[in-house]
Amino acid sequence: MAFAPGRVAVFGARNSDGGDFVEWVDAREHPAGWASAGFDDSSWSAPAISGFAGTPPFLRTYAQRTTITESAVAPVRLHTVANGATVADFGAVYAARPRVHFASGEPGRTISMRAGYLLDPDGQVSTLHGTQGTNLSFSYVTGTGSQTFEAFTYLGFRFLQIDGAGQSFGSADVAALARHTAMPAVPMATFSSGDRMLDAVWRLNARSCLYCSQEQFIDTPTREKGQFVWDASNSSEAVMHAYGEQNLTWQGLRDVVRGQARFWPDGRINAVYPNDDGARDIPTFTARYPEWLWRYYVSTGDRTTAVGHYTSLTKVANWLWARRGASGLLYGLAFGSNSDPVYGYDQSVTADTTANALSVNAFRRVGQVAALAGDQGGAALWSSRADQLAGAMNAVLRRSDGTYVDGLEASGAQSAHASQEANALALAYGIVPATDIAAVGHYVASLGISVGPIHGLELLRALAAAGMPEAMVHTLTDASVPGWAHIVASGGTFTWETWVPSDLIGDSMSHGWGSSALVAMQESLLGVTFVEPKPDGTVRVAIAPPGAGPPKAAGSVPTVAGPVVVSWQRRGGGMAVDLTVPANASAQLHLPYRQTASVHEGGVPVGRALGVVVSSLGNGVAVLDVGSGSYRFTST
Repeated sequence: MAFAPGRVAVFGARNSDGGDFVEWVDAREHPAGWASAGFDDSSWSAPAISGFAGTPPFLRTYAQRTTITESAVAPVRLHTVANGATVADFGAVYAARPRVHFASGEPGRTISMRAGYLLDPDGQVSTLHGTQGTNLSFSYVTGTGSQTFEAFTYLGFRFLQIDGAGQSFGSADVAALARHTAMPAVPMATFSSGDRMLDAVWRLNARSCLYCSQEQFIDTPTREKGQFVWDASNSSEAVMHAYGEQNLTWQGLRDVVRGQARFWPDGRINAVYPNDDGARDIPTFTARYPEWLWRYYVSTGDRTTAVGHYTSLTKVANWLWARRGASGLLYGLAFGSNSDPVYGYDQSVTADTTANALSVNAFRRVGQVAALAGDQGGAALWSSRADQLAGAMNAVLRRSDGTYVDGLEASGAQSAHASQEANALALAYGIVPATDIAAVGHYVASLGISVGPIHGLELLRALAAAGMPEAMVHTLTDASVPGWAHIVASGGTFTWETWVPSDLIGDSMSHGWGSSALVAMQESLLGVTFVEPKPDGTVRVAIAPPGAGPPKAAGSVPTVAGPVVVSWQRRGGGMAVDLTVPANASAQLHLPYRQTASVHEGGVPVGRALGVVVSSLGNGVAVLDVGSGSYRFTST
């Protein structure tokens, strides 16, 4: 092996956050035929070889578990602007590398190109708006004859402008080489409801999580390509549910443990890893990690990995519990605004409601993994501590109407503010007493969307926990306020970092953490929820079509056993449900009914239906356990 003379120069960092540099490609330095057999590379310098993997200083190397796949996307439109530049519109935002073919080259001619998310009024690709504070330019010095520029670095973009080329282009000459982690060769999830906006929001989320899945889960393909724990956990849930992906999630969880071991012997989780930020502590991200691991386990049945992370989880739990104060709450765990909107959340508190709610859930998840590991003492300990913390929250963080304030001030007084975030998380993580669930749910719904996309999944799960599917649909489809539907109505094709991105601070218009809304859509609108697998790893799902909201829905959810396929429709006072459960899987169907005798499968009363076990009949809901196979259930 030998090295060719350099043809790619770098000119400064693209931004202050990532490790990408502006590329300047000189085609004159490109040796003709270098990739062909028989090319004479004798003038190239030989590489220095350090040795096999594990040779100092590279003592800790880890194999990449995933691969990248690329596909060429042609522009849907080309137009020419006043200065003669060609602008290609690819119709949607992609994580991609630009490629441009030049029919002929004038040696030494410098051609500038720039990618972007938005156009200025004159039709040029904007360098002021939607750039995420990033230099999205490329430069190319042409050689002789027919030639092709192909960028080394991928970015997020929809538009590409080519200046000073001195020639025209057709749609075959320009491409975005779209890239993402190769997803498993299984059918991706589907969702349809007959509601055009609801279905469009599903598609928005499905493609967003896909293009934030690269060599690792990323913050955004344009600016920060490190694996931030919260971004990764949200995107991970989405790609597991939408594409049946496991490997990138397994790798992401492995890297979380690596970051903990490298930077935080006290048990914290590094906020972003792997990247070059070094030690970086965001306490709520630490509290989010046990939930991510648990969701991976119930989606995959991978007990070995779940148990293998138990030591890391107990370090997290012990670090969180050590923050406990006299009120019984945990102190000093708040996450700052990061300059993003917080909708009035009181950040002056010392005992933060969001962090405490996340920690209640973290302790529960650690207890569940302890049980998997056979540590019954640990299971009892962390379950008890979850209950203690939830009890403290309910004792000191609630107003007289049952709603939750944002925390306790240093004086011990309650915050004067009760945010949607505090109340949604208390609902989503099962902290609200049963007698107050309805009231807290209506309070959350009354605030519209008053959390950032980071908490979008929790907001929707909160409304589901309160039995409010109509509010879920409204939240997802109301384009009059900033949210998922507003992105669609604005022509957006990728979820955003905030509902109203700010150019001033470089907010991302290609951010995957809001895409996890599709998980809540599967769970509560299609009605398919993963539950803890059987001890042998057999997939188990709960099927519970909503009693209100959309009048029908159909879709499929990939599992390690194969797709679970559901189609349901309310009619009159009853419901019809078509259900296919794959081999090596089981489901529990919750079917509403008015009269016991009206519940049938394939026209036969469920008590006599093959493959169906009646678990319970009561309170207007038939609970039916079913094995693999295809079924048609009806109730009137």
